[in-house]
Amino acid sequence: MARDPTSLERRIQRHHQRGELKEAATAAIEGFGPEILGFLIAVVREKALAGEVFAQFSEELWNRLAGFRWTASFRTWLYGLAWMAWQRLRREPHFRKTISLPGEPDIADDEQRVRTVELPRVESPLEEAVARLRQGLVPEDLALLILRVDRGMPWEEIAAVMNSGEEAPDDAALARKAAFVQDRFSQLTDNLKQLAQESKLISEDDS
Repeated sequence: MARDPTSLERRIQRHHQRGELKEAATAAIEGFGPEILGFLIAVVREKALAGEVFAQFSEELWNRLAGFRWTASFRTWLYGLAWMAWQRLRREPHFRKTISLPGEPDIADDEQRVRTVELPRVESPLEEAVARLRQGLVPEDLALLILRVDRGMPWEEIAAVMNSGEEAPDDAALARKAAFVQDRFSQLTDNLKQLAQESKLISEDDS
């Protein structure tokens, strides 16, 4: 994850306000790209395919950046773009290609560098067992678990991500979506706890 997301967002915003879109996009991809790619690899479960989704995410970032209004978290918006790119590819599997950003070779190079980052490997037996449990989840549940547990996002931001990062959704609709993802997360953790007990990862006393 980015070391200081707030500071990074401020830097991106300064570029954006000056009309320096290429600099803003470069800072976004370099700063937030590794955690976005890690999220996609975990959810997509195939590194090469996750790389294709990341390329499409990068194109969406470039195409939509000028219209971002800064009424919501930029980081949350990026996760929404990544989720949207994955959902599109799931619906339209023929839409699989490596994207080159036209006219912006520096941005494409930044995107390629992020895709070659070596992510940390899981080593302990417990972490490997938990990872196996996670792999049994559908992408929506896996994304929810990552966003809440690994990324520490509040429910409203998770709802915005699952809503493909829409910057200013209707407040009532966002509240309903946040309540829905919170209920789904509660059911998910209950199911994971039961699976962990059945797999002898934890005892009933630990629940």
